[in-house]
Amino acid sequence: MFRVHLKEKAPTTFRETYQDLTERLLIKDLLDYMFFEENIMMINTCACMFSTVMTHKEVDRLSEGMLNAFKFIKPKLEI
Repeated sequence: MFRVHLKEKAPTTFRETYQDLTERLLIKDLLDYMFFEENIMMINTCACMFSTVMTHKEVDRLSEGMLNAFKFIKPKLEI
């Protein structure tokens, strides 16, 4: 299991994982892109689970989709 945090510094407490409105909107865009363009579903906190039956093929597909999604939202981070 992992969760993506769009923060400059990795959170160390649950309070630091709070998503303000700007971050929630970015994550919504990221998740929409993942679902509609990459056919990968993640939950609204931007968390993802791995299964023991997953192979390198699925992990590679997820990492490729995440890279594409990060490229998609990058212009919105540079505002």
